[in-house]
Amino acid sequence: MIPNTSSFPATVTRNGFVLGEFIGDIDTGMLVDGSLPAGALAGAIRLSAKTVISTACVTGTDAFGEAFLAAGARAYVAPADFPDGAAVPLFLHGLFYELLHREKTLEEAIETAQSFDRDDELSFVLFKAKAG
Repeated sequence: MIPNTSSFPATVTRNGFVLGEFIGDIDTGMLVDGSLPAGALAGAIRLSAKTVISTACVTGTDAFGEAFLAAGARAYVAPADFPDGAAVPLFLHGLFYELLHREKTLEEAIETAQSFDRDDELSFVLFKAKAG
């Protein structure tokens, strides 16, 4: 079920990765209202041909997809919306089972893992680097 987001501050729920509290010595200068926006990742990360999977709400946006791909990621998988918290572990288990045991492609594994959620609440999307 997608929660009613009107009860959450928009800057926290739609602004990026919510990181929580930090000790005083941690530099939090790149955070916006307690979360890390996609723009803060530009030039700050290097992900040589890695696949990144996020389960954080609303991190399956074009901005995050582009940030991770620009950092060298081969693929980025994340929810475009607010996935049901109980369905996320099932999705991850299915995804890795399909990838590792059944040797499916990433696209096939995502499709199968999403199919476990009959209410269509997972909303995971795939961003892939262009070949070449």
